[in-house]
Amino acid sequence: MKRIAGAVIGILIVIMLITVGVLFLRPCLIISKAEAKKELALPSSHFINWRGAELHYTDEGSGYPVLMIHGFGGSVRNFSKLANNLKGQFRVVRVDLPGFGLSDFPDMGSKPNYIKMYSDYLTFILDTLHLDSVYIIGNSMGGGMAWLTAAQHPDKVKKLVLLSSAGYDVANVSGKLFMFKPKSRK
Repeated sequence: MKRIAGAVIGILIVIMLITVGVLFLRPCLIISKAEAKKELALPSSHFINWRGAELHYTDEGSGYPVLMIHGFGGSVRNFSKLANNLKGQFRVVRVDLPGFGLSDFPDMGSKPNYIKMYSDYLTFILDTLHLDSVYIIGNSMGGGMAWLTAAQHPDKVKKLVLLSSAGYDVANVSGKLFMFKPKSRK
């Protein structure tokens, strides 16, 4: 019985030592924002201040503007292949939404309204980058934000492309989009 108890205690000590070693002796893989910007920024990267946060976007190509909005947990890199295919004919703007990619997260106070914050940010991008007439491509959560942007700025958003888009409020959004209003037949 003493041998079994000794073996169990020995195994527990080994497990504790391994746990302590893993927790305290492993290398730290967290890098500073400056290092992340140096390693991950693209040649077309730009940074802009909004609500006290530094936000990242890319702007490349020339022609009619296309705004690309990534989904939850994504970044401008989600659209790399598509952007490379389009930038020969279009001005391609890809945004890192606040809190994602290389973008900081602005202070939102004690009762954050994330949808309003992302909506305000996209309005800021449209205005700041002079995107007065734009095609928008949105994926997942970015698709939901693309719907909302199109509904709020039907005069600016000329085409809307949704890739596995998040849901939307049909009654609120579709009634505001001119592209979904039936044309009168003569």
